Amino acid sequence: MRSMICFFCGLGLMAWMGMGCGGSEQALPPVEYVRWVKDPAHGLVQTKTINALEFTAQYKPLDFVVAQEERTPTLAQSVLEAKKEALGDHHLYYNFRIKNTEGQLSPVGSGASSDLEYQRRLGYFTFDIQQDLYLLHGQDTFPCTLFQFVRSYDVAPYVEFALGFQKPAQTTIHKDITFVFEDRILGVGPTKLRFDQTAFTNTPAIKTS
Repeated sequence: MRSMICFFCGLGLMAWMGMGCGGSEQALPPVEYVRWVKDPAHGLVQTKTINALEFTAQYKPLDFVVAQEERTPTLAQSVLEAKKEALGDHHLYYNFRIKNTEGQLSPVGSGASSDLEYQRRLGYFTFDIQQDLYLLHGQDTFPCTLFQFVRSYDVAPYVEFALGFQKPAQTTIHKDITFVFEDRILGVGPTKLRFDQTAFTNTPAIKTS
């Protein structure tokens, strides 16, 4: 009887361990991994629409950053480790997009009443917006210290930014993260996009060779 109880206890413990690990036990090939991270259903992409503007933040795990850079169907473990070591553990990486949903002009030109206004917006998106972007993790604030404005020269109805938010090294994401944009030029005020902590812990591993 005791052995049977132990057997069922063992099965229960194995099931509990499996539930606790969630999607982290998966290992997806690079192409599938990138597709998984980009799928809004998995919580690493958050979008909010205010008036005619759509704000989208995409969290980029280090494995995702490496896979996007390498763009190969297979990824060697040595390459992954070397690239991640070069990136370090001091930043959380995001892409941020602001899209005009009611026309073909990007938010630089859409609604700009004059060339002066156009230049003011362009200057803001090129340089100053970095000061108005940060992450909230509980009581901690992670500032935007890496910034690149991806210019489309108004051939697309959006502006996009590649961002890195500085955090203490080896900080574990154990709370929800709120992506904050303190708008000073579009007239929408503070925009907040919340990422549930479980989205980070349930992200699968990337398969290496």
